[in-house]
Amino acid sequence: MRGMIGNLVRNEWWVNRRNFVIALFIIVGFQVLFTGVSDIYLQNDDIVKLMETIPSAMLEAFGMHPEQMTSFEGWMSSEPLLFYQMLFGGFAAVWGSQTIARERGNKTQDFLFTLPYTRTQIFLSRVLAHLVQMFVVFLIVMGSVYLFGSLFSTVGNPEAVLVMMLSGLLVALAFAGIGYLFTTLVRTERAAMSISIGIVMVSFLLKMLSGLSESISWLSKWSLFNTFDSLRMASESYLSWTGVAVCLLVYFLGIVIAAFLLRRQDI
Repeated sequence: MRGMIGNLVRNEWWVNRRNFVIALFIIVGFQVLFTGVSDIYLQNDDIVKLMETIPSAMLEAFGMHPEQMTSFEGWMSSEPLLFYQMLFGGFAAVWGSQTIARERGNKTQDFLFTLPYTRTQIFLSRVLAHLVQMFVVFLIVMGSVYLFGSLFSTVGNPEAVLVMMLSGLLVALAFAGIGYLFTTLVRTERAAMSISIGIVMVSFLLKMLSGLSESISWLSKWSLFNTFDSLRMASESYLSWTGVAVCLLVYFLGIVIAAFLLRRQDI
């Protein structure tokens, strides 16, 4: 049985290898770029003064606050963290939503589900492959931020960096869970990708709108990008256990519901 599941996991790794490499290079590339320009922001009072003239809603949308621009961790908890979460979450959502939709779009589901594996085994093996790939992305991104942060700036609080990178992984898991839910509801790979990207953009839009007025601040509760407090992560190395629970709950619920729906569908 372990060998059979291992074959399925390796097969998904191979099929998803191109998407994995693209995601890895883009996410790592952006984080390296942000670490490289960190001292430009930290040592430039003019930029901080300029930020103070920008509407607070716009700053909040990109997670930027003038008081953060005093340390490497503070800078990385602003715009770099948001881009990390958005990119990682977007790719994770796409991987999740294409899990079964890819087979339907390529007209290979008839062959796939006649193999000597149950639908649940096939689905969960792909989930496991994606989970390992996301952990690899997380580890490489974290290592890159430590390395290039030390080269271009000063990493004063490595634990804060770890917490921020971990928050990105958790947000990505939540988006993947939403993607798994939709993979059983769409018929084509293109539709799955469109829905996944749309979910991420709507979540960002809710984050941005919630900062425009106190009357609509409740919208922030529906955005996964507001699950963790960037200021506390940078200053206190604090990762909200409530946020961790929310992300993991969305992730596992998506998997469970998708597996249930897949078993009941007439493929």
